[in-house]
Amino acid sequence: NTEGYLVVAAVIVVAVVAIVVAIVAMAAAIVAMVAAIVAIVVAIAAAVDSVVAIVVAIRDGTGLKFSQPVPVPV
Repeated sequence: NTEGYLVVAAVIVVAVVAIVVAIVAMAAAIVAMVAAIVAIVVAIAAAVDSVVAIVVAIRDGTGLKFSQPVPVPV
């Protein structure tokens, strides 16, 4: 009955490997999800920044204000 034990052992090994692969895949998916969330947060922050800049420009009434004169290419 040694062959039966070998088959059972092989099935267990395959199952363990499959579980480990699934866990690794899940971890990779979670990392990707976190990266996507970070990207969304960064995009929202950039959008807020641009909205603030637009509001400031409108409030100034003169469009964009430069702290120093723009250098003119010669």
